[in-house]
Amino acid sequence: MLIDGKDYCLGCFAIKEGADVCPACGWHAGMSMTVPGGPVPGETLGNRYIIGRILTMDEKEIAYLAMDLSTRGKRVVKVPASALSGRVVSYRAVPYREEDGAAASEDTAPPRERPRISGKAGPISASRRTARSARRKKAKKILAIAASAACMLALAAIGIFTLPRFVPVPDSVRAYGAPESSPLTEQAALPAPGTEPASAARTDWSEWDAAYADFADKPGYETQRRTEYRAAAVTADYSVWSAWSPDMPHGDTQVEAEYRVRRAETRYSEQAHTDNPVPTGAATREWGPWSDWLDERPDTAPGDQIETRYRHRTREDKPGAWSAWQEEPIRQEEGIVVEERITYRYRYTRPHGG
Repeated sequence: MLIDGKDYCLGCFAIKEGADVCPACGWHAGMSMTVPGGPVPGETLGNRYIIGRILTMDEKEIAYLAMDLSTRGKRVVKVPASALSGRVVSYRAVPYREEDGAAASEDTAPPRERPRISGKAGPISASRRTARSARRKKAKKILAIAASAACMLALAAIGIFTLPRFVPVPDSVRAYGAPESSPLTEQAALPAPGTEPASAARTDWSEWDAAYADFADKPGYETQRRTEYRAAAVTADYSVWSAWSPDMPHGDTQVEAEYRVRRAETRYSEQAHTDNPVPTGAATREWGPWSDWLDERPDTAPGDQIETRYRHRTREDKPGAWSAWQEEPIRQEEGIVVEERITYRYRYTRPHGG
């Protein structure tokens, strides 16, 4: 592909000097692979990234090798599979690493003649040697799984490998060791300072409270403290859209684009008359009015002027509904956020000033 008068290879973006097969990577035009609805090699995204060959692809996204026209450097443009609708406006560009190209070359490099390797049982082809290596790796993995299972069974047999009891909490939050009933039961209220009973009988414990009472350190009062836990599932949600801007946003964001176009019009210094409908006078070329903003890129004719603007938003992780506070610790896991707090309760134990 010609860029600034230089012929670049769309397989590695090295200059190939007009050769049909790239001398640097062996890529040629017949090796192009496209995805329906996705960009094709040589297409430009956002007036900045020239798309090359496909590096990797799965059910979530497709990664393309690309050239950044602003730096003439390599980038990896990742397009979500859900955005393949013929007009790609949602993608993200990340730095290119050499291992990205090495991983993709295993699928796109042309086949080469491999040498035959001699062994004890005679010559062994490279394909047979590869198959033997794969069988050995599979056997090692099976042995490792079996050894791990045996260790777990042995630990369970001697009673030191125990899992806390599973108790579900709201919004699919997994909490372990949650009590069957809430420990925060109704208790008698403490007497206010200066109104304590004259007898030596103890009062009941107050309710648990996260606030430390100012009378807790006075004579005759007993204080207990404990740690409580609660958990919530982490949910991902998009932030609000940014304002429209002519600058292409960067980073891991969701991008939308809009377009408008205007055309040059010929205008004359004198208006047409009824008896002579042909305009007269000097003719000038001026820009006509802008069209409305469009979601799709409009078809343009030579000499038309097109303008593009962008807006973006990011995904943010936020906690969902919180579970009830409990004494038993909740195990931290992926997708779960855990909070803890200190609570106190009090009771009066002896006469005031006694």
